[in-house]
Amino acid sequence: MKIGIIGAGIGGCSAAYYLRQKLPDSEIYIYDKLGRIGGRLYHRQIANITNELGATFFHTVNKHLMKFVEDFDIPIDEYVYPRFGIWDSKSIIFTSSRNSLITNLKLFLRYRMTALRLNGLIKAAKKRVLALYQQDPTVYSNLRDLFTTGNINEWIGIPFDEYLRSMGISQKFIDEIIEPSTRMIYTQNAGIGSFAGLATLISSDGTPLYKMKKGNASLAQHLTEVSKSKVKLNTVIDTVEKNNGRLLIKGKDLTEEFDAIILAAPLEQANLIINLDIPKIEMRKFQTTHFKLIIGKVNPGYFGKKTLEEIPELLMTKNVETLPFKVLENLGRLDDGNFLYNLVSTNPITEELIDQMFQETKLIEDHSWQFSYPVSRAIKEYQPIKLHSNFYYINAIESTASTMEASILGAKTVTDLLVAEN
Repeated sequence: MKIGIIGAGIGGCSAAYYLRQKLPDSEIYIYDKLGRIGGRLYHRQIANITNELGATFFHTVNKHLMKFVEDFDIPIDEYVYPRFGIWDSKSIIFTSSRNSLITNLKLFLRYRMTALRLNGLIKAAKKRVLALYQQDPTVYSNLRDLFTTGNINEWIGIPFDEYLRSMGISQKFIDEIIEPSTRMIYTQNAGIGSFAGLATLISSDGTPLYKMKKGNASLAQHLTEVSKSKVKLNTVIDTVEKNNGRLLIKGKDLTEEFDAIILAAPLEQANLIINLDIPKIEMRKFQTTHFKLIIGKVNPGYFGKKTLEEIPELLMTKNVETLPFKVLENLGRLDDGNFLYNLVSTNPITEELIDQMFQETKLIEDHSWQFSYPVSRAIKEYQPIKLHSNFYYINAIESTASTMEASILGAKTVTDLLVAEN
């Protein structure tokens, strides 16, 4: 069987691996318009510091991803969650401690019973997420049936802040702790879809977090190698259509027939002409995210402080309309005494803001994602994972949560369906 995959991100590369396991004699081709493997997994190495500009870390609850790590013996590092603070445009209203017990005590003293309720909520959420892995033999033809496992459909259909309030979480805690976290992970406020929001909470449960030692994109690279796929980079696919019972893809100087095609890139980003009878699909809005990597020293006076030591390594922000950025993270100290910072915003970051926030700068690099992930919201109807006979769509799952594990789960669901139907 000859199978084409459009998109060399973690979803497309995972699909190639699963196909090789289930259809060992198949021919697998992966196409991507970029000149590298990884899609929205991308890191930048500056001095001795690696900064992930896509997915930053993963959790041991991500069972499919952890199985890849274990099966392939991929080197990983623990991601040490930095000391964090919450900036409301006038003051840093909360600062964590490097000692988790002290942080928990500070949370209890400020938010009382909400802090205790949150722990119970996270434990219950983890249990329901783990139910997704208990029915692996089942083949799903749509996402609604997949997420019926663990009753996760309930989360997907309700805004996160509304769900939290229904579970007894105070509005003050949502405004001051939860929302800054969703602004850090998704650069969006707490009205995101509840599944995405709960994934954010689970990552703060105290269990170790990890990242790939060679950058998270190295997992996608490894999957293409073990799948023995033929990878075609710098290749734009323009059209998918039928030809004598098979599927045909076309691009510049490219025409190729396949028995099946998997679209792993977002439909909204692919600019793909599909000359097939496919279901009506509601197009999603995507988040634009801007990063500035800055070598220098922050200006403590901008944050109402006198010394650098008073500024937490990770500064998250409340939902204040006048705030010009979402996150400021100190990634580490360099040999010359300066620091590497990552400043994140949904709007272009001005030189005037840089001059205000930093007392000196030596390097400024811009990185922007026009399609970092779908704008997260509560959804009632899922995008389909099957677009046409032998034409499948992984990225539909990203409407529920934009994570490495979600893309891998989408790839496994799609490849199970493809194999079952062939």
